[in-house]
This record gives sequence, C-alpha cells and structure tokens, in this order.
Amino acid sequence: MKKNLWAIRFLLLLLSLAILLPIFAGCSEEEQQAAATNAQPKETGDVTEEFLSDNIPEDLKFNKVVTVLGCKQQAYHYRVEELSDNVVGNVIYNRNLTVEERLGIEIDWILEEGTFNERDAFIKKVEAQNQGGKPYDAAICYNLLPYAMAMKGLCENLNNTKYIDLSAPWWPQSYLETGIYKDQIFGLVESCSYGTLERMIATFFNESLLEDKQLEHPYDLVANNEWTYEKLTSMIKDTYEDKNTATSGKDAGDFFGFCAGGTQPMLDGWFFSLGNRYSQVNSDGELELLLGTPETEAYFEKFLGVFETDDAYLYDASHTVMFKEKRAIFYNTIVGMTGTLLDTDIEYGVVPTPKGSVDQKYYTHLGNTHEAWAIPLGVADMDCSSALLECMASESYRQTDPVYFESQLKLRYAHDERIADMYDLIRDHIGFDFCYLYTVAFTDATQPNALIRKCVTKPTQNKWATVWGSNKTVFEAQFQTILDSYAN
Repeated sequence: MKKNLWAIRFLLLLLSLAILLPIFAGCSEEEQQAAATNAQPKETGDVTEEFLSDNIPEDLKFNKVVTVLGCKQQAYHYRVEELSDNVVGNVIYNRNLTVEERLGIEIDWILEEGTFNERDAFIKKVEAQNQGGKPYDAAICYNLLPYAMAMKGLCENLNNTKYIDLSAPWWPQSYLETGIYKDQIFGLVESCSYGTLERMIATFFNESLLEDKQLEHPYDLVANNEWTYEKLTSMIKDTYEDKNTATSGKDAGDFFGFCAGGTQPMLDGWFFSLGNRYSQVNSDGELELLLGTPETEAYFEKFLGVFETDDAYLYDASHTVMFKEKRAIFYNTIVGMTGTLLDTDIEYGVVPTPKGSVDQKYYTHLGNTHEAWAIPLGVADMDCSSALLECMASESYRQTDPVYFESQLKLRYAHDERIADMYDLIRDHIGFDFCYLYTVAFTDATQPNALIRKCVTKPTQNKWATVWGSNKTVFEAQFQTILDSYAN
C-alpha cells in the first residue's frame, strides 16, 4: 500500500496552488469570482448537481493488490507515477491515491501496447490471462476494445453489479442508452475522466478573422438555434486564398474557411453530427441497421458538397499549425488542442460541431483514442472490480472535472466569458452509436466507419451505393452475429 498518503496530498496541494496562482493572478476580479463559483457545488432548488457522493460504504476494504491491464499509449489519461508541475497529472495521481485508500487496495498497473493497430495483441493478453485461471481485475483500454473482447466472450456484463451505479452522473447516459442492449453492457466510459474531456470534438473559430470577414458570431447562432451545417457552409463560401505561391493548387500553406483534424477517425463524427446513425433500437426493442437508408446516401452529397471545395482543407496533419498561423477561420478538432494555443495571441471561441438541421440535437463525437473500462470474464472478485470502476469514475467527477474542465478549459484556456456555456453544451451532447462501439468486431474491410471513409476521402473512386452494395451481405451477417451473441 502507498505510505504517507496525507504528506503526499499536502505536497500535491502546494504544487497545484503554485501553478494555479499565476492563472488567477492574471484574471479580473469577476473572473476570479467565477472560478470560485465553478469550484463549488451548484444548487438547483433542493438538488445539488455537482460533487455528489457515491454509494461505496466507508468501511469497504479489500486489503489486496488488484491488477489493471491498460493501454500504454493512453496511460497519461489515467495513470501518473509521480508529482510534477503538470496540474492535471497531479490530479490524476491524487485521484488514484484516493481510490486506493478508500478501497484498501494497491493498483498494479500492467501497461501493454493497445491502440487500434495493436488491438489483437491486447485482446490476446486478456484471453491468455483468462485461460490461465486468474483474469485481470479490470482493463482500461482503447475505446472500441471492450466490445471486440465481448464478442470473444471475454467480458463481464457491467449492468446490475453490486457497486456500479449506472444512474450516477459520472457515467454518460448517452453511452448507456446506446451500449445497454438486452440488459447487458460490456464497456463503460467515464463522463469526467481526462481522456473523455480532452477528446471531445468541437469547432474552434478565430475571433479576429470573423470580424475581418464580417461573419455572424457562432455564439449568437448557437443561442438562436441556427448553428447548422448549412450555416457553416454559407460562412466559409469563397474564403479560400492562395497564400503559398511556391506551389500550384490548394495546400496547407493557403488560407481556408474551414480545416479539420488530419486523421480519418477525426472525421467519423460528422456522420453523426449531421443526424445520421449506423443503427438504432426500433419500436420492438430490437436493433436495426440504418446504413442502407436513403439518408445515408444523402449524407455524402451534403458532406462532399462543402468539404471537396477549395474553401475547406482536410486529411492533413498541418491543421493546428494552420489555425495557429491564422490561416483558417474554423477548425474542427479535439478540445485537448487548446493547450497548444497558450503561446499564441489568437483569441478564439469554441462551439459544438454544427448539426444537420435546426430540428435535431447537437452531437459531440469523442475522437480516438479515449479509454473505456471492462472487467474480464471470470474475475476473482467481481465486487472489488465493480467498486474499483465506480470509485475511479466518481473520484474523476470530483477531482479531475473541477481542475481540467472547470479551471483549465473554462478559465485558463478561455478568451471570453461565454465559452464556459459552450463547453457545457459540448459535453452535454456527447453521443455514441451501438454499431460504432462494435467497429473492431467487424473485419477490417467491412468496418462501418471504414466503408464511409472510403467514400469521403476518395469520392471519385467510391460511391456509397456501390460500396454498400458490395459489402452489404457480409456486413449484415457480421452484425447479426453480434446480436446473436447477446442471446448467449
């Protein structure tokens, strides 16, 4: 067990204050008061909305070492080995100490390669441990892996466990609405973890460029329920300027109305933001596919109608540089990008990814890779494992959220007082799709997002009707295999 816990916490507090004091010193009196308000529970009538306690008994102690298999590349989201000058890292460190103390455990983190490309090797680690008769107590992994493991019968059902309270605010209700099918759910994402918050995809904009182009303000458009894809389309029309005269044709050295994160997974969220879904539960309570519908076909015409023009620039790794160098008005990326803007003079704002129409809700996609929890099948002590997940998530809610979300994103990285409401709106609309969660349970060639990306990134070679028509039979058979697994 960790020793001198309170001495460590005291040192953590001093370090955090030393780093946060300069932030508050540079704030106005009103901003400091706002920060103090954000740090307190918010009351609505007789209900306290923030900093709720979990239902884990105070005297619950397991007095043992628990093993947690984690993805090495994502470990900075949930495991920090020592205190430093990184405020968020210190909070994660303290969160883990708190969990260990509350449950009377010591966490043995076993970190392995585990991103998309290493997914098979990671799953084999779980499989080998299960077959060896001593499964890991928990796994925190690449966000799509719990469901690939579930297809192999490697995960426990996390619904109706003794200590996981799925009604608590530290578990996203949108994830549960999507992930629970036939009373079963095999993975959980925290609503307030650093990985979840950092990976929210939103649309940033440059305030001075908006003024230069005499464009409507996105905050006002959101307030009037007019921040739609069509509105963005009209705002970026004819904004392209050839700045890089050394080359012909558009490239990363030019000026654009819009740019987006350079990896294809960053573009997956647009399909959902514009009102489409891979799957849904029908009126009979059964899951059905939607990829063969006319709405899916219409998506490509709408999306490519804008993003194939000179006014937008996609599929390149230069987008943060473009935005920092003031060569893009709008930038669609993860909110974790904000830390890189601290050394610039850019005054920026942030709004949700535009929605498809005024009638629908916003949709916030989480960029790869955030992490998800799973409990391997046949775990030795399900009560201990479920208490671990619940305690981790609830402590993130009370510790990580106030520091990273409230103090860093809403205050330290902010340039205006309206941005806080935008971040709340972005987080409140985090969404998921059942079929998307099972992405890596499909073969590489028939993964739903892979099929869609083919038609987006190479539209002249790939038309959706053709791509879907040639993969439909295999895809539907694989989807049915997933549904059949719930009966077993």
